[in-house]
Amino acid sequence: CYPHASALFEGKIALLARGERTCDFVMKAWNAEEAGALAVLLYDNIGVTTVDLVAISTSAQRPSVPTWLISLADGTDIETKIQAGEDCLVTCNWGALDVWFDQPDGFSSVNDTLVISNSGDESLTWEVQVDLRLFSQTPDQFYVASVSSPLPSGWNSSAVFTGLPGLSDGTVVHDGAALLTLPFSFPLYLTFYDEVHVSSNGLLIFGEGYSPGTDASGELGTDDDVDSLIAPFWYDLTCGQTCVVSYLEVPASSVVGGSQAVVIRYENLTFFESQVSFEAWLYADGRISVVYKQFPTNANYSDVKIGVESPAGERYLDVSTTVTLPFNTSDPFMVSITPWFRPSSGPPQAVP
Repeated sequence: CYPHASALFEGKIALLARGERTCDFVMKAWNAEEAGALAVLLYDNIGVTTVDLVAISTSAQRPSVPTWLISLADGTDIETKIQAGEDCLVTCNWGALDVWFDQPDGFSSVNDTLVISNSGDESLTWEVQVDLRLFSQTPDQFYVASVSSPLPSGWNSSAVFTGLPGLSDGTVVHDGAALLTLPFSFPLYLTFYDEVHVSSNGLLIFGEGYSPGTDASGELGTDDDVDSLIAPFWYDLTCGQTCVVSYLEVPASSVVGGSQAVVIRYENLTFFESQVSFEAWLYADGRISVVYKQFPTNANYSDVKIGVESPAGERYLDVSTTVTLPFNTSDPFMVSITPWFRPSSGPPQAVP
């Protein structure tokens, strides 16, 4: 954890032990680089290595040499050979790396940022994935829901929407759906989708294998034919003669937060003896907003599903169990569903 003698590691790879003092990986690597090290091998101090990649803390002194964490067994084996006077040749190969990005308990920010840069002379390609094992199932810690009432902005009645085939021509539709090609790759549980089935049952289905007519009823959190979904208002609904299901693409310049969006609008769906109208906003960064404009105040909403579900149905968020939905009032309101990780762009990207 203290500076080494000048040029101690000049032209060599430094072998250092983890955990002998209280400083972090960054300081150890920095001091080795200052002493001339071309790279750094840190060997673990426990039998089972649980860290795949050496993390960089908030230290202002950031090393520029490659640094790896190796197992205790490998490290002590190399150290024994060096102490016996043996010359050790270590080959460092560049390959795919997993970067674990997490927020520690008690972290003050709701959202943090991971910046990926490339200081090398070759292109760098990155892909965002999420290990769902890190999140509990109920409640789902990957998404958080909140309610805004009254609406932060009103329902835009003057916007020109495009009707979806079969759901906007006055034909009575029961258990129908239209396939919509999205203007961007939308991340649901960080799996990216380029199209979505818009169901007359108030459901958006991204998963493969879906067949219209199989979604009249279901449960969030089950592995069935209806997975990878957003449920703005999932119920056995009917799109009658006055019903219109349409969509609108919204440029990033018109959205707070600067993220492109697509709006899927349901108007006058038959719900019991009344009608419901709502919009689902899908943002390119993974956020979801549902605006409820028209709904009966005296209906039974206990069987209506509102939430999201992962590709295999093993992760889900049932909004009604986490927030109070004001369907008993006549005021329009909005439900926001925000992911823990919001990518600023779509699938695998190249960093020049």
